[in-house]
Amino acid sequence: MPHGFIKMLRVFAFISFASVMQISCDSSISGKVSNDFILKPSILQKNAHYYNDFDIFGRKGVDEIIGDTLRFPFFEYFAISDTTFQLNLHRNDKYGLRVEKMIVPIGEQTIYTFHDISDGPRYYFAKIVGDTIIRYNYTSYNPKDFNEIPDDTVMYYEIIPDDIEFIYNDTCYSFFWGDCYFHEDIKNTGENSEEQGINTSIAQKDILKYAVMPFKAEIASNCGASRVYYFDKAGILWHYNKDDLPNEYGGKNDPVQGLYGYEKEFKFWNDFHNLGRMN
Repeated sequence: MPHGFIKMLRVFAFISFASVMQISCDSSISGKVSNDFILKPSILQKNAHYYNDFDIFGRKGVDEIIGDTLRFPFFEYFAISDTTFQLNLHRNDKYGLRVEKMIVPIGEQTIYTFHDISDGPRYYFAKIVGDTIIRYNYTSYNPKDFNEIPDDTVMYYEIIPDDIEFIYNDTCYSFFWGDCYFHEDIKNTGENSEEQGINTSIAQKDILKYAVMPFKAEIASNCGASRVYYFDKAGILWHYNKDDLPNEYGGKNDPVQGLYGYEKEFKFWNDFHNLGRMN
């Protein structure tokens, strides 16, 4: 698969997560749901807490909702174990009534999610480290299965992350591994400069040597080819490319308004923070 096509898929996956979350309203509770609110008794989860906002880095809710009327959007929080909790973001907007569910670690343990899609990363590995969410996203194979791949050879792009993200409060740095890093032994075998190294054939016996496992590589977020997304003070999403490509989403010194069509709804939370993208 050409490197450029992989990058296109990555962008599509980023912008399509909201549209796949639409759900229908259960008829048993339809009388308690409006375009603006739902009542707590309509939500079956016991021992949950509800908040108007959520601080994902501090792992705490903000502005708890005490009464029974839960106006959209709101967060539902409840413990799953001693090390994880579930966070459900309830929305009712132009995409319809839906609940975005995610598992959140209390510490720095890794959260894994799988998405059965064909137009972007399928295997997500995320953790929260201090004020940063780090996410490794893979498309071809689950890294857990690298040592069991039956094929005699694989392509280098199949055993490296589709992209890696460093996510901060209002900013996401996203880069493709092949744009920024290569194994020192990988040769420039591509047909053009964009594909150099990506199409290198890797023998089965060498897969683990060249594979990039989640959180094992020494990487930094300041790769020159990072794609950057950020919310400005007005809450509008903008983005630009640090490598200043003139024909793709503006340039480093000339950012363009975000193409994803949403504004920031919360002070402490935004759509970068979903640990299991499209979960």
